[in-house]
Formats: sequence, C-alpha cells, structure tokens
Amino acid sequence: MSYFRNSEEWQWLFKNAFDWEGVLPVYYPSYPTPEGWNNLLEVQAFFKEMLEQICKWCEEKVAPRAALLDQQGPGEIENGLMISNELLETLYKEARELGLYGLTTGRNYGGLELPIALNFMAFAFIGRACLASSSQLGFYSGIADMLERFCSPEDCQRLIPKILNGELSGSMAMTESDAGSDIGSLQTVAVLQPDGTYHIRGNKIFITNAGGGLSFVLARIQGEAEGLSGISLFLVEQFVNGKQNYCVIKNEHKLGMRGSFTCEIMFDNSQAKLVGEKNQGLSMMFHLMNQSRVGVGGQGLGIMEACLDYVKKYALERKQFGRPLMDLPLFKRNFEQWQVECDAFRALFLDSLNSFTLYHRLDLKKRNTGELTEREQEIFDHATQLTRQLTPLLKYYGAESALEISKKSIQALGGHGFMLDHSVERWHRDSFGPVVYEGTSQIQALMVLKDL
Repeated sequence: MSYFRNSEEWQWLFKNAFDWEGVLPVYYPSYPTPEGWNNLLEVQAFFKEMLEQICKWCEEKVAPRAALLDQQGPGEIENGLMISNELLETLYKEARELGLYGLTTGRNYGGLELPIALNFMAFAFIGRACLASSSQLGFYSGIADMLERFCSPEDCQRLIPKILNGELSGSMAMTESDAGSDIGSLQTVAVLQPDGTYHIRGNKIFITNAGGGLSFVLARIQGEAEGLSGISLFLVEQFVNGKQNYCVIKNEHKLGMRGSFTCEIMFDNSQAKLVGEKNQGLSMMFHLMNQSRVGVGGQGLGIMEACLDYVKKYALERKQFGRPLMDLPLFKRNFEQWQVECDAFRALFLDSLNSFTLYHRLDLKKRNTGELTEREQEIFDHATQLTRQLTPLLKYYGAESALEISKKSIQALGGHGFMLDHSVERWHRDSFGPVVYEGTSQIQALMVLKDL
C-alpha cells in the first residue's frame, strides 16, 4: 500500500490544505501558468508524481533495509573519518539517482528549485520507512540551503554542486559536553589568523552525520563576550588542500536510530571561514535548526503512520475471544483515538508548511537581492510570524505524539510487541530521538511562551 497514493487523508490535504494559490506565485512569477505547466492541475500532477516515486522507493527499498541498518549500524570511524557501510552507501546512491538532494536547491547550482514543502513531505515518508535514513539524508539539502543563504557565491559554486551529486554532505555542530540546551556556555574558540581565516579549537558531541565533509560550527571568537551574544558561525571543511582539517573521534552507541551516525568531532586548529558577521552566529544557525524542527515534525508523523498501519494490520488478523482484535469495542475505540491524533497532526503539519514555505522562499530572495516588493514584504512578515509560532509547536506535538503512539502500539500487540520480531519496538526506540534533538520538548514550550 502506497504511503501517499492510498491515503485518503494525504490526498485530501495535498489538494486542499496546501496553499497552492499562495505559494506558487512566489516561486513562479508567471503563475497561474507556471513555466512548463499550463494550469494548477498540471502542477499538482507533477508534484504528486514526484511524491509517489519517492514513496515507491521508500516502500520497496528503504523500509525493507531499516531493521538490518538498525542491527548493523551506519559504519565505522577510522582514522578520524566516518566510513559508511554498504547499506548506507546504497541509500545515498539511490537518493542521488532520485534527485532527492536537489529538490529545493537553486537551478543555477543544478537543483530543481521546487517549494520546500515538497521536500518536507518527502522526508516524512522517508522517516516512515526508516527514521535513521531520514536523518542521514537530511544533511544534504539542509547544508546546501545554508550555503545558498549565508555563504559567498564562490563557496556556493564550488560546494553545492558536489552536495547535489552526493560527493559532500554536512552537519551542524552546536552541542558540547557542557553546553547542550545552554548554548551560551560553549567553549569552542575561534582565533583570527593574519590571512583573515580562523582556527577553531574545541570538541562537539552528538553531531549527526559529523563526517559528511562540511560542518557549520558555532564558536566564540577569542576575546568576544560570554553568553549568547558572543557566538559566531563558521564554515569548516573536513579537507583543506588535500589535508584532513578535523577529526571524527567517536560514533555513539544509541538507544534508537542506530542506523545513523551521531558523533563527536575534535577541532584542533581547524581552518575555518566566518559566515556572515561576527557574533551573529546563533541567528543563522537557528535558520537551519528551525528547518530541522519542521523536519522533526515530519519524522514524528512518519513514526505515527508506520505504527498505526502495523497495528491495524495486526489487529485485523489477530483473533481473541473468537473475533479479530479490531472488532473488540475497547480496542477499536482506543485505535480510533490514536488515529485521530495522527490525522490531526498531519493536518497541522501540512498547514505549517504553507507559512514556512513562504518564509523560506522570500527570506532567500531578500538575502540575495536585498529587496522585496511591498506585497512580498507583507506576505513575508505574516509568514515569518506564523512560522515562529508554529515551528516549536510542530516539533513538540509531533515528537511527543510519536513517542506516545509508538508506546501504545507496543501495548496493542501485547507480548508480541515486546519481541524483536515486530517493528514497533524499533519505532518506539527511534521515537526518543525526535523528543530530544533540535531542542527538547521543554525548550519548544519555552519558545512558544516567550512569544505569548
């Protein structure tokens, strides 16, 4: 059964909840006849076909490998490098062949420049197939977007095509052993060099995909203020002039998402470039973090859908008291309640993509051209405010709901749910990741309260 094509909820939301009339004119000035299409129906058909192809790949390739990837892990750390195993390399190759890395990247770099909402929908389906795989793949398009938005044209032309071709990916290096949620306590130091570059010293922990080739690193320039106000952002390449520039020294052994790399990085006078203005690093890193938080909402949705689909099939086949579990009134009521939670979150997810997509597109235009039309500025201001309000809710609600529904799915299978023969135990282990990374649920609640 197709995750997308056979879901009435997804089909209805795709057609009716996504703001086609609002989003498409921002991407295609010639709308309502965007280049390459004659009308809205053709645009929708094109996007739908892309999602169906991605779903087919998820169902036929990604999902069947998920359990084995969980057992084997993503690979090894050797000589300071992250060495992916055959399972992960196959995932990367297939994703590149699908054109997944360049869905939303600018055409001048070889991308398709499609609305980022399509990317988030795709990653919700990948997360449903395998959460660890979705995390590894997310650091291709996300890093390309950071380069396109904040780095020099020269670095963009040099690096983004390599990302789209699968030669490079990256990471965001924020967390330290004594600076988790308290980012202002970070100890990583950047020292200015005579040639205008910087040397980075310090260690980062819990870094997803740490050895992808590039890292956006938060550090404090030597002598700058303590706390959040003195933090800058740096672009650090893993190899400079053919020499290794930083080392991946450990891959963590995790409760869940065992098929993804979560690493410690050591920077030892690693050559780096300042991104943007000094002491403005947090605001730029928050762009990537907020984009990741929307992605975490999609991961939560993927876990919920996977669990409920599995439980439904089990409950229709498993008989107790002379009839299928699903025919027992209490079980049926509980299952319907879980399904309502999933359906409600899916609607919130699609609705949130409207504002984030508008914000994402117009923010890039403003940074590239320095100006928006009066109407674009109005749309941008409204979308930015909605994005600020909805993003922490999306991350909080999606992660917490996935945790709860995956737990109940284990209970729904009874003793079978506790056995490794069934995938629900893996989905529950995986569900703890989204609750913690990209800011804990409590941090999301504080962000919402701050605005209110």
